[in-house]
Amino acid sequence: MGRLSDILKDQMGIDTKKSQKSLTSKENDHWRQVNQPIETAPEHYSQKEVIRRFQIICKKINPDFKIDNNNKSLIEFLCLYFSKDVLIEERFPKYSIHKGLLIVGNCGTGKTQMLKIFKEVVKYLPTQAFFMTSTNQVVRDFDSNGSGSLTPYIDRKYCFDDFGSENQAKHYGKSEEVFKTILEDRYNKFIDTGLKTYITSNLNLLQIKQRYGDRVNSRLFEMFNIIVLEGNDRRI
Repeated sequence: MGRLSDILKDQMGIDTKKSQKSLTSKENDHWRQVNQPIETAPEHYSQKEVIRRFQIICKKINPDFKIDNNNKSLIEFLCLYFSKDVLIEERFPKYSIHKGLLIVGNCGTGKTQMLKIFKEVVKYLPTQAFFMTSTNQVVRDFDSNGSGSLTPYIDRKYCFDDFGSENQAKHYGKSEEVFKTILEDRYNKFIDTGLKTYITSNLNLLQIKQRYGDRVNSRLFEMFNIIVLEGNDRRI
Protein backbone atom coordinates (compact mmCIF):
# COMPACT_ATOMS: atom_id res chain seq x y z
CA MET A 1 0.00 0.00 0.00
CA GLY A 2 1.27 3.45 -0.86
CA ARG A 3 0.89 6.62 1.07
CA LEU A 4 -2.65 7.97 1.41
CA SER A 5 -1.75 11.05 -0.64
CA ASP A 6 -0.52 8.83 -3.51
CA ILE A 7 -3.64 6.64 -3.39
CA LEU A 8 -5.91 9.70 -3.54
CA LYS A 9 -3.97 11.08 -6.47
CA ASP A 10 -3.80 7.80 -8.44
CA GLN A 11 -7.34 6.52 -7.85
CA MET A 12 -9.36 9.75 -7.45
CA GLY A 13 -7.30 12.33 -9.25
CA ILE A 14 -6.86 14.30 -6.03
CA ASP A 15 -3.48 15.88 -5.32
CA THR A 16 -3.32 16.63 -1.59
CA LYS A 17 -0.12 18.69 -2.06
CA LYS A 18 -1.89 21.37 -4.09
CA SER A 19 -3.04 24.53 -2.37
CA GLN A 20 -6.79 25.11 -1.96
CA LYS A 21 -6.66 27.87 -4.57
CA SER A 22 -5.30 25.62 -7.29
CA LEU A 23 -7.62 22.62 -6.76
CA THR A 24 -9.38 21.22 -9.79
CA SER A 25 -13.18 21.12 -10.02
CA LYS A 26 -13.16 17.41 -9.15
CA GLU A 27 -10.96 18.03 -6.13
CA ASN A 28 -13.15 20.91 -4.96
CA ASP A 29 -16.23 18.66 -5.12
CA HIS A 30 -14.43 16.07 -3.01
CA TRP A 31 -13.43 18.50 -0.29
CA ARG A 32 -16.88 20.07 -0.20
CA GLN A 33 -18.28 16.61 0.65
CA VAL A 34 -15.57 15.97 3.24
CA ASN A 35 -16.16 19.29 4.95
CA GLN A 36 -19.94 19.05 5.03
CA PRO A 37 -21.24 18.98 8.62
CA ILE A 38 -22.40 15.52 9.70
CA GLU A 39 -26.17 15.44 9.96
CA THR A 40 -27.21 14.85 13.55
CA ALA A 41 -30.43 13.29 14.76
CA PRO A 42 -33.15 15.83 15.57
CA GLU A 43 -34.09 16.47 19.17
CA HIS A 44 -37.58 15.25 18.40
CA TYR A 45 -39.83 14.33 15.47
CA SER A 46 -42.84 16.30 14.34
CA GLN A 47 -46.24 14.99 15.39
CA LYS A 48 -46.84 13.85 11.81
CA GLU A 49 -43.58 11.88 11.80
CA VAL A 50 -44.32 10.30 15.19
CA ILE A 51 -47.72 9.15 13.90
CA ARG A 52 -46.13 7.75 10.73
CA ARG A 53 -43.54 5.81 12.71
CA PHE A 54 -46.15 4.63 15.19
CA GLN A 55 -48.24 3.16 12.36
CA ILE A 56 -45.25 1.39 10.77
CA ILE A 57 -43.99 -0.07 14.06
CA CYS A 58 -47.49 -1.20 15.07
CA LYS A 59 -47.64 -3.33 11.93
CA LYS A 60 -44.23 -4.85 12.69
CA ILE A 61 -44.72 -5.53 16.38
CA ASN A 62 -48.41 -6.43 16.41
CA PRO A 63 -50.35 -6.48 13.12
CA ASP A 64 -53.54 -7.08 15.12
CA PHE A 65 -53.14 -3.94 17.22
CA LYS A 66 -56.47 -2.14 17.43
CA ILE A 67 -57.23 1.49 18.20
CA ASP A 68 -60.54 1.83 20.03
CA ASN A 69 -62.39 4.09 22.45
CA ASN A 70 -60.27 2.84 25.35
CA ASN A 71 -56.84 3.65 23.93
CA LYS A 72 -57.29 6.28 21.21
CA SER A 73 -57.01 9.21 23.62
CA LEU A 74 -53.81 7.77 25.10
CA ILE A 75 -52.32 7.25 21.63
CA GLU A 76 -53.15 10.83 20.69
CA PHE A 77 -51.56 12.05 23.90
CA LEU A 78 -48.39 9.97 23.41
CA CYS A 79 -47.98 11.18 19.82
CA LEU A 80 -48.10 14.76 21.08
CA TYR A 81 -45.93 13.93 24.08
CA PHE A 82 -43.10 12.28 22.13
CA SER A 83 -43.18 15.00 19.47
CA LYS A 84 -42.87 17.56 22.31
CA ASP A 85 -45.76 19.41 20.73
CA VAL A 86 -46.86 22.47 22.74
CA LEU A 87 -50.45 21.73 21.69
CA ILE A 88 -50.40 19.01 24.32
CA GLU A 89 -51.20 21.59 26.99
CA GLU A 90 -54.25 22.77 25.03
CA ARG A 91 -55.53 19.31 24.22
CA PHE A 92 -54.56 17.75 27.57
CA PRO A 93 -54.28 20.70 29.98
CA LYS A 94 -53.58 18.62 33.10
CA TYR A 95 -50.54 16.96 31.52
CA SER A 96 -47.04 18.21 30.74
CA ILE A 97 -44.30 17.29 28.28
CA HIS A 98 -41.82 17.90 31.11
CA LYS A 99 -43.04 15.03 33.29
CA GLY A 100 -42.63 11.28 32.90
CA LEU A 101 -45.39 8.72 32.33
CA LEU A 102 -47.19 6.50 34.84
CA ILE A 103 -49.74 4.38 32.97
CA VAL A 104 -52.01 2.31 35.19
CA GLY A 105 -54.82 -0.05 34.28
CA ASN A 106 -56.06 -3.59 34.34
CA CYS A 107 -53.88 -6.47 33.22
CA GLY A 108 -53.81 -6.87 29.45
CA THR A 109 -55.11 -3.43 28.47
CA GLY A 110 -52.03 -2.74 26.35
CA LYS A 111 -49.89 -0.54 28.60
CA THR A 112 -46.65 -2.44 27.98
CA GLN A 113 -47.33 -2.84 24.27
CA MET A 114 -47.92 0.89 23.91
CA LEU A 115 -44.60 1.86 25.47
CA LYS A 116 -42.74 -0.82 23.53
CA ILE A 117 -44.04 0.75 20.34
CA PHE A 118 -43.05 4.28 21.36
CA LYS A 119 -39.66 3.02 22.53
CA GLU A 120 -39.05 1.98 18.92
CA VAL A 121 -40.48 5.26 17.59
CA VAL A 122 -37.89 7.37 19.44
CA LYS A 123 -34.95 4.98 19.66
CA TYR A 124 -32.77 7.01 17.26
CA LEU A 125 -33.30 10.29 19.13
CA PRO A 126 -30.49 10.79 21.68
CA THR A 127 -32.57 13.04 23.92
CA GLN A 128 -35.65 10.79 23.90
CA ALA A 129 -34.46 7.20 23.57
CA PHE A 130 -35.04 5.11 26.67
CA PHE A 131 -34.36 1.66 28.06
CA MET A 132 -37.11 -0.71 29.15
CA THR A 133 -37.07 -3.52 31.68
CA SER A 134 -39.40 -5.35 34.04
CA THR A 135 -39.38 -4.44 37.71
CA ASN A 136 -38.67 -8.07 38.58
CA GLN A 137 -35.51 -7.98 36.45
CA VAL A 138 -34.31 -5.04 38.55
CA VAL A 139 -35.00 -7.05 41.70
CA ARG A 140 -33.11 -10.06 40.33
CA ASP A 141 -30.12 -7.82 39.59
CA PHE A 142 -30.21 -6.49 43.13
CA ASP A 143 -30.51 -9.99 44.58
CA SER A 144 -27.38 -11.05 42.67
CA ASN A 145 -25.23 -7.93 42.87
CA GLY A 146 -26.54 -5.66 45.60
CA SER A 147 -27.08 -1.90 45.57
CA GLY A 148 -24.37 -1.30 42.96
CA SER A 149 -26.63 -2.91 40.34
CA LEU A 150 -29.18 -0.10 40.80
CA THR A 151 -26.94 2.66 39.41
CA PRO A 152 -28.01 2.38 35.74
CA TYR A 153 -31.65 2.17 36.82
CA ILE A 154 -31.23 5.48 38.63
CA ASP A 155 -29.04 7.37 36.15
CA ARG A 156 -30.57 6.49 32.77
CA LYS A 157 -33.92 7.18 31.13
CA TYR A 158 -35.91 4.02 31.82
CA CYS A 159 -39.34 2.48 31.47
CA PHE A 160 -40.09 0.11 34.35
CA ASP A 161 -42.74 -2.39 33.35
CA ASP A 162 -45.20 -3.99 35.75
CA PHE A 163 -44.41 -1.74 38.71
CA GLY A 164 -45.86 -3.19 41.90
CA SER A 165 -45.67 -6.82 40.79
CA GLU A 166 -42.00 -7.24 41.76
CA ASN A 167 -40.93 -9.44 44.63
CA GLN A 168 -39.26 -8.02 47.70
CA ALA A 169 -35.53 -7.82 47.00
CA LYS A 170 -33.04 -9.72 49.13
CA HIS A 171 -29.26 -9.49 49.15
CA TYR A 172 -27.27 -11.49 51.70
CA GLY A 173 -30.47 -11.98 53.66
CA LYS A 174 -31.30 -8.26 53.84
CA SER A 175 -34.74 -7.36 52.45
CA GLU A 176 -35.28 -4.08 50.64
CA GLU A 177 -38.07 -2.41 48.68
CA VAL A 178 -35.71 -1.38 45.88
CA PHE A 179 -38.20 0.75 44.00
CA LYS A 180 -38.60 3.07 46.97
CA THR A 181 -34.86 3.74 46.63
CA ILE A 182 -34.96 4.00 42.84
CA LEU A 183 -37.92 6.38 42.73
CA GLU A 184 -36.60 8.61 45.51
CA ASP A 185 -33.22 8.91 43.77
CA ARG A 186 -34.85 9.43 40.39
CA TYR A 187 -37.07 12.11 41.92
CA ASN A 188 -33.95 14.06 42.90
CA LYS A 189 -32.56 13.70 39.38
CA PHE A 190 -35.92 14.78 37.94
CA ILE A 191 -35.80 17.95 40.05
CA ASP A 192 -32.11 18.62 39.27
CA THR A 193 -31.86 17.60 35.60
CA GLY A 194 -35.38 16.83 34.32
CA LEU A 195 -34.66 13.08 34.00
CA LYS A 196 -37.91 11.37 33.05
CA THR A 197 -39.20 8.00 34.20
CA TYR A 198 -41.80 5.83 32.48
CA ILE A 199 -43.79 3.23 34.42
CA THR A 200 -46.62 0.78 33.74
CA SER A 201 -48.58 -0.79 36.57
CA ASN A 202 -51.60 -2.99 37.18
CA LEU A 203 -51.99 -1.33 40.58
CA ASN A 204 -54.23 1.65 41.17
CA LEU A 205 -52.96 4.73 43.00
CA LEU A 206 -54.29 3.61 46.38
CA GLN A 207 -52.54 0.24 46.04
CA ILE A 208 -49.29 1.99 45.06
CA LYS A 209 -49.55 4.22 48.12
CA GLN A 210 -50.20 1.22 50.39
CA ARG A 211 -47.14 -0.62 49.09
CA TYR A 212 -44.57 2.17 48.75
CA GLY A 213 -45.74 4.68 51.34
CA ASP A 214 -46.75 8.34 51.47
CA ARG A 215 -43.31 9.67 50.53
CA VAL A 216 -43.19 7.87 47.18
CA ASN A 217 -46.89 8.48 46.55
CA SER A 218 -46.58 12.26 46.96
CA ARG A 219 -43.69 12.39 44.52
CA LEU A 220 -45.58 10.52 41.84
CA PHE A 221 -47.75 13.58 41.20
CA GLU A 222 -44.69 15.75 40.67
CA MET A 223 -42.78 13.28 38.49
CA PHE A 224 -45.48 11.79 36.31
CA ASN A 225 -48.37 12.34 33.99
CA ILE A 226 -50.67 9.78 35.63
CA ILE A 227 -52.85 8.09 33.03
CA VAL A 228 -55.52 5.44 33.59
CA LEU A 229 -55.95 3.08 30.63
CA GLU A 230 -59.46 1.66 30.73
CA GLY A 231 -60.64 -1.58 29.19
CA ASN A 232 -60.56 -5.33 29.56
CA ASP A 233 -57.78 -7.81 28.88
CA ARG A 234 -57.08 -7.64 25.12
CA ARG A 235 -55.30 -10.99 25.19
CA ILE A 236 -58.46 -12.97 25.99
